Amino acid sequence: MVMETEEGVFVNIKVKTNSPKFRIYMKDVLHVDVISPPDKNKANRELIKELGKLFDSEVSIVSGHKSREKVVLIKLDKEKVETLIKQLE
Repeated sequence: MVMETEEGVFVNIKVKTNSPKFRIYMKDVLHVDVISPPDKNKANRELIKELGKLFDSEVSIVSGHKSREKVVLIKLDKEKVETLIKQLE
């Protein structure tokens, strides 16, 4: 789900930690496999860093800091975010 706000775009994602390699793909929602473990906020830091590179924008976690299901804020317009996500399908 992608929802536009004045601040940017909210995107629902599902995160899998301790993966052999970093990977982003689209299924029902955006899925992100991170290499880092979930302890000491390592997986969240990797997630923010890599999504920031992918979207070439500031990214922050809005909810789900301790959950696999998260909502992130990407400071871009909805069209650009949707275009980049479609490229992952």
